[in-house]
Amino acid sequence: MPATASESPESATTLFSIPTGFSEPQPVSLSILNPSFEDDVLGGDGSVDYVTGWQILSSSLWSVGTYRPGSGLYVAHVPDGVNVAYANSGSLFQRLTDSLAANTQYTLGVDVGSRPPYGFPGYQIDLLAGETVIASVSSPVPEFGKFISTELVYTASESDPLLGQPLAIRLSSGGIQVNFDNVRLTALSLAPAIETAATEIMTEQAIAPEDAPSVESVDSLPAEFTVEAEPVELEWVFATRMLPATAGDDEEDSPQSVPEPTSVIGLLLGAAALIRLKRQPSKS
Repeated sequence: MPATASESPESATTLFSIPTGFSEPQPVSLSILNPSFEDDVLGGDGSVDYVTGWQILSSSLWSVGTYRPGSGLYVAHVPDGVNVAYANSGSLFQRLTDSLAANTQYTLGVDVGSRPPYGFPGYQIDLLAGETVIASVSSPVPEFGKFISTELVYTASESDPLLGQPLAIRLSSGGIQVNFDNVRLTALSLAPAIETAATEIMTEQAIAPEDAPSVESVDSLPAEFTVEAEPVELEWVFATRMLPATAGDDEEDSPQSVPEPTSVIGLLLGAAALIRLKRQPSKS
């Protein structure tokens, strides 16, 4: 009978992540405590000499604090919420939980207001890594009774000596009075992100049954097919057959033991014995 492959082919499903393109990195907002100075609840035109979440760097009383401008003080509403931080001649400082990272662009933005009826003394906004100022800005100057938005940008390279140092923000005024509001800091990774898509691919491990060849002998099997055969053992059975005595025999009639194999060899021996019996003459 021709040998054929009877087992179904083995197959495997492999999950591959295949790049499909590059995605544009997006800036991430870093955490700042009380960024718009709304944590302290004040009445209209009220103020306190502290700013929750910020350290005051000044030895003068009431030099820095939280203020809620009264209605009509500014031409428009304050940029974010109802409160601002005021600085007469001192600084606000906050150490952040994020550290300077390589290949990252940092953008610090602050809204700066010129409070009536005072003149505008100037300001400075600093971004620090550890104790080192890495970027500063002191312009543009807001118009009387208005706010402007200002930004500074710093890019950290792979070899920046301050990598790993904690970031910090400092807001300073040179006199009476500057108002600050809506402090925000973002980090933009400059390494493009690779978009990937998971794709399932079916891989065949064996030849399908319908493709398997029929073979007539082991010698004609292809290399990928093998036939295993178990050895056959021949079992010999010894039986006793009663044979009649022939003329000329000196011995008494007695049964004779004749081996009978159950295989083809046994059949041949039995046929030879029958031929011999037919050739013996009968007793008269």
